[in-house]
Amino acid sequence: MIFGIIDIGSHTLRLAVYERKNGVDSLLTKTKFALGLAGYLKDGTMSEEGIFSLLTHLKDFCKFLRAFDITEVHSFATAALRMSKNNAEILARIKAETGLDVKIISGEEEAALAFIGATKDSPIKEGALIDIGGGSTEIVTFVGDKIIENHSLPIGAVSLSKKYNAEFFPSKKARESVRLETLKTAQTANIKVNAKKALVLGGAAKGAKLLLNRDIIDSISKEEIDELLNRFQGELSSHDKSLLLREVADRAPILITGFVMLSTLMETMHTEKFYYKDGGVREGYIDKYIK
Repeated sequence: MIFGIIDIGSHTLRLAVYERKNGVDSLLTKTKFALGLAGYLKDGTMSEEGIFSLLTHLKDFCKFLRAFDITEVHSFATAALRMSKNNAEILARIKAETGLDVKIISGEEEAALAFIGATKDSPIKEGALIDIGGGSTEIVTFVGDKIIENHSLPIGAVSLSKKYNAEFFPSKKARESVRLETLKTAQTANIKVNAKKALVLGGAAKGAKLLLNRDIIDSISKEEIDELLNRFQGELSSHDKSLLLREVADRAPILITGFVMLSTLMETMHTEKFYYKDGGVREGYIDKYIK
């Protein structure tokens, strides 16, 4: 069986195609576009420009799927559409123009699915999961395969970058604004976590792994994230410009904001080091919904 998954994220739109043989799912191909949908939210409403961009890329995905006669397609959306006041209109337009039935998953379910997907073959058996997305951030504490606490914060790297003019290489003032809002949001959500080790999903964690040239089995400390923050401020060296363009060009607009959020959350949760996990919500969705 070959099936497709369309993940409408707050920063990235993804299409992944899998083949299932003998109960094992293998990724055949995937493609993504950094749409930054959360940045099109104006007073909680998705702009026409954002809707048009989403529909254009979804139509391209559907054209690709039809070419290979892939008829089993599952589509879901996270924070950007979840928080859009006009999401019912958007879903209706997607259905009318592409035929796709998109499921908007709640923040709590997003966290739970991320946990399912991220803890497979996990290097830690107890601690926290942090998933920094474009429009929301999910935090889960766990022991083994059991969730202890589950939180969804209404902030993400795209939304805070737009709010505080913190894209690419933000000023100290913009960084501090991101830090303070992250801290305030965590306090409002009453997050009282003490987790020395964590699994971290999302572009900030992936960017740190690439920039530090770490293997996926290696941990990254809070001090190293803070060193990256110090390194990428002010005038960049030619070496660092080349490094960023080579490794994380697609994440560059929101990378520093993601680092600030990650550092702040690690400090709040007393987390000393984390492991980057490639995968999460999409893998959890497959595990739960595609039998």
